[in-house]
Amino acid sequence: MDEFNPETARLGQWSGPRDLSQDFGMTDSSEDVMRVLAYAAKEGCQDVVFQTGLPIMMNLRGSYRALTNWIYDNTDFIRAAKHISGGGGDIEIRLAGGRAFNRRIDIRDRSDRDEHGEPKVYRFRVNVSSCAYGTGQGGQMVCRYIPADPPTVADIQLEDEIIEESTPEMGAVILSGPTGSGKTTTFAALLRRVMEEDTPIEGNIVTLEQPIEFLFDSVPSHRCIIAQAEIPLHFESFEKGIEEAMRRVPRLIVIGEQRDYHTMSAAQEAANTGHAVYTTVHSNTAALSIQRIVGKFPREQQSQAFEMAVATTHMVVSQVLVPHRSGKSRICMREWVILDDERRQELLKVGFLGSSGYLAELMQSRKGGKSMRDSVRERFKAGEIDEEVAKKVLHRYGVPAKDRVLA
Repeated sequence: MDEFNPETARLGQWSGPRDLSQDFGMTDSSEDVMRVLAYAAKEGCQDVVFQTGLPIMMNLRGSYRALTNWIYDNTDFIRAAKHISGGGGDIEIRLAGGRAFNRRIDIRDRSDRDEHGEPKVYRFRVNVSSCAYGTGQGGQMVCRYIPADPPTVADIQLEDEIIEESTPEMGAVILSGPTGSGKTTTFAALLRRVMEEDTPIEGNIVTLEQPIEFLFDSVPSHRCIIAQAEIPLHFESFEKGIEEAMRRVPRLIVIGEQRDYHTMSAAQEAANTGHAVYTTVHSNTAALSIQRIVGKFPREQQSQAFEMAVATTHMVVSQVLVPHRSGKSRICMREWVILDDERRQELLKVGFLGSSGYLAELMQSRKGGKSMRDSVRERFKAGEIDEEVAKKVLHRYGVPAKDRVLA
């Protein structure tokens, strides 16, 4: 029989890279879990995954690696989830009932100190959900690392045109992209700019998040105050949060998720009544975002919803995170489209079915934004992304393979 080698042996279904330098044992206590998360944060991880049937996994620059040479069974997983959730037996009941668990946690690393001599704090956004494991039930817990301070627009290399158009007197700035594409980080950078700089937005900022990720306590401001609320801790729903926010003389309302037409309708109403709104939508491209929003409404309301979406949208940005050619970092690739009164009139003329084509033409012409096609070409020619990554992004954004974008 071959000798067991922890560096190469298959761990459950995982046969890829591993980092066993810390020799992590079973997570029998909350301190064990905290040590894993503190190590991952110091390594600069994007997230850490605890899952039945797998070793502990760390996502570093978009690639996973195992942190243990053992795998979780369901009992061990539930124990780890309890340490994170603090919910005792409630976590088992929630998972058995098909209900996920979400929260933000702060890890105090007593082995490392900040400039004030206090233990360093690492913040994570946690989701615990059930999943299949063999013929039974297992679970997955994803802990997404959140840097201590909100980033600046320079930190995330946000394009100048997006920055300039990100602070309308009224109207919506919509950010689209898949889960994990950095939407929360982008909005955090824009919020930090609003608080620190002289922009058209001055006054009360209300955020509605699930959960709260970046905190702005450390960001000084001479023009704005900010009140962050978490759904469902402070409000039962985003819709209710928007309703109450509009009674508080807000200058900017940040809506973390638009999952249903009730929330979308409330967001449109806020943007249509003199407020600036930041919000997100799950769509594959900027050109499809308005159709995506309108498609959530009942059919009999879609015509009115389209007109309202056109009237209230100021800018749509779509983004995706990809690995840098060096493999040492990631790049946020973006496309965007900006609407003024003239473009809104044209958009209404082409109607719902023609809207995505018209918005795509605006970006392609560079008169009202920038297409992902152009962003990919520039990054590729600058040597920041390789051909494989470039082609994947182009495919995702519907650019035909026959287009010689990379030539």
